[in-house]
Amino acid sequence: MNSFSQCILAILFLQHWAVNSSAEETIRLSTGDWYPYMSEELEHYGVALRIVTESFSLVGVKVEYGFYPWKRSITLAKEGDWDGAALWSHKPEREQHFLYSTKPIIAYGYVFYHLKSYDFDWKSYDDLKGIRIGGTIEYHYGNEFFNAVKEKGLSVQYVPKDEMNFSKLLKGRVQIVANDPLVGYAMIHKTFPPETAAEFTHHSKPIKESGLHLLIRKKHKESKRLLRLFNKGHQMLISSGKVDEYVNEFMKGVSDYKN
Repeated sequence: MNSFSQCILAILFLQHWAVNSSAEETIRLSTGDWYPYMSEELEHYGVALRIVTESFSLVGVKVEYGFYPWKRSITLAKEGDWDGAALWSHKPEREQHFLYSTKPIIAYGYVFYHLKSYDFDWKSYDDLKGIRIGGTIEYHYGNEFFNAVKEKGLSVQYVPKDEMNFSKLLKGRVQIVANDPLVGYAMIHKTFPPETAAEFTHHSKPIKESGLHLLIRKKHKESKRLLRLFNKGHQMLISSGKVDEYVNEFMKGVSDYKN
């Protein structure tokens, strides 16, 4: 073999190695189930994780997900069992351990659900005094909500899973439940038969409106580089129109949840 052929083979080998080494890079993210935004049982694991996966894919990084109860998922990421966590809102104690994506992956919010048979209205947190409220552990309803709980003595009962709250609401053990305007209805329709699901409604006033971010563990030796890559891929996906396409497709698919 002459030197020219050896040179060509060397170039081809390096190209092959570069492509494969890039393709083999993997980030491992712990996550939880927040149907229908993200769930192990959904195609692409739901619209939110689809955006994360494809954003990383555009910059040559694969994603491996591990599904756990929410509190455990972020603890495992913080302790180094996983490289990061998906997806979470901003909270000071989380920022001590994680870097946040520049832009939120998806918007979300919270409203109060109640039974149609319960005449409920509220304009301020003073209106919630004496009302039994259902909340979910590890959900951050906003500083205004938590301050009102402390200062006004609001009665909040926390459970680990959303469906438990809606069961309690149906049985009269709580009177209102805080949840996302889409997640709540998706859970209601998933848990109860249609005639029972039709008994639920929600108040239009938001408790909180925010966005969910990708978190990468600060102590990961490649944390800053991985975050830069994700932010780049995420912006590319946004600019391509794919994020809007996926969200619109998702919204169309769940539009019939609302009662």
